[in-house]
Amino acid sequence: SGKHVFCQARMAMDAEEAREMRDAARASARVAALCPVPIGLSVDRTILRLAREGALGPIRLVRVQSLSGANLDPDTPLHWRKDHRLSGLNVLTLGMYVEVIHRWFGMTRTVSAMSQLFTCLRRDASGADIEVRIPDQVLVNAMNGEYTAVQYIISGMARHGGDAIEIYGQDATLHYDVGADTLYQAIDGGRLEPVERRPEEAYDVAHWTVERDFIEAIRTGAAYHPDFEDGYRYMSVVQAVHDSAVSGGVVNVTAR
Repeated sequence: SGKHVFCQARMAMDAEEAREMRDAARASARVAALCPVPIGLSVDRTILRLAREGALGPIRLVRVQSLSGANLDPDTPLHWRKDHRLSGLNVLTLGMYVEVIHRWFGMTRTVSAMSQLFTCLRRDASGADIEVRIPDQVLVNAMNGEYTAVQYIISGMARHGGDAIEIYGQDATLHYDVGADTLYQAIDGGRLEPVERRPEEAYDVAHWTVERDFIEAIRTGAAYHPDFEDGYRYMSVVQAVHDSAVSGGVVNVTAR
């Protein structure tokens, strides 16, 4: 329709739909923006600076943990996030964290995944039993960029644990407590201590500017992220995770 678009996350049901959206955006010459994941926005610039300065040394492992008890009760009615007719292949917070990891460590190249579904039927709002296809938890081993190993543990079957991202470098470790929105660093095996963020690295997530950024991109042509290209990349990983879990093999991520 010739309109600029601001789309909520997650952007599509699967990689094919995301590719169609990306191709339409390319052909439109309009702004096609996605709502960014708020996770990590407050520490983005600090983490990128530490990596650029070599403060961590070579990155050996990245570990993403997202644990909740959202799917534990089999009597909980079907939520739209668990309804494959509405959410497609999207699983819990997987796509959100893939977007974050892509910001910090580049595109995912390969994935090997295992998923589990413990409650196969749930009742919808009318009381009818609906088949559930979206997994209750998924475990993923991935390779990002040149050589960064990333492990995702995404589960709705854990009462404790919360969300965190850990970055293990040769010389230092970073621990990002997502719930507290606090970044910690440990050097040479020492204790984790809060990382001081420089003033120019600050980002007020409570008063984020995503709508203003969208409008500025329309008015002035300012750069913006994530766009439909970014969305297609993370949806390609969601697709690859699904395909790997089904096949039991390693899947190459082919976002082109």
